[in-house]
Amino acid sequence: MLANLSYFCITALLCCVIWQLLLGFFMVGEMKLYRKTLKKYFIFHYICICCYTIFAYYMVIKQGYEAIVLFDIVNAILPRDSIYIAICMLLCLVVLHVLSVLDFYIQKVPNILLVFLFVCSNVLYLLSHDFYDGYPFMILGIVYGIYFMLHVVGRRQYIGEGDVWIIACLTILLESFFAGEIGFIFELLCGASILGICYYYVMRLKRQDSGNINVVDSNAILQSNTIPFIPFLVISFFCVSAWHVA
Repeated sequence: MLANLSYFCITALLCCVIWQLLLGFFMVGEMKLYRKTLKKYFIFHYICICCYTIFAYYMVIKQGYEAIVLFDIVNAILPRDSIYIAICMLLCLVVLHVLSVLDFYIQKVPNILLVFLFVCSNVLYLLSHDFYDGYPFMILGIVYGIYFMLHVVGRRQYIGEGDVWIIACLTILLESFFAGEIGFIFELLCGASILGICYYYVMRLKRQDSGNINVVDSNAILQSNTIPFIPFLVISFFCVSAWHVA
């Protein structure tokens, strides 16, 4: 038990270091904001990464052992292939956290991280299914089709291109652990949309209270504001996964 607990602590520390390195590299032009993020919210982010570590191992254990409970995580012995699944899952979660922070603060997500996340989710899909049938690329194509259709029909951009890759990757992750449960994808999107709408109106009310805007130009605010959607997609993914695993 002590050895497994030490492995858990080392894994969480390594994930935290990877998160700091990636965030520092991609926020090199925003060093003041990067230092503020690390100093002010370091404990919060470290707790999040610890939760990611527990979540990844629990998802893997739950897939292989139906009778296990949350408090037996440190006592469980994972098979070798499950360790690879857990590593891929942890990499996906750390990259998702980096993308969430970048999207929340600067509304820019690097393409290389999106491609890396897509590759990791593909590897996770292959390891959990023991075969590869092109399902991840089909999902990416469907989401891109909806994205272009929204551009043709709508007068403004409803979701960003980075959101397309995130939705596709989260769909692949859900399919890796909940095979055939298509309804979970709609729960993920509905949950993220509700969280995004709530965030938008809370921020709008805060600005109205501070006197930065008035009722006359509220329509302009509605059209100009950009909502960071990736953090809400990630939160919704955790909620949907935790609900159905529990």
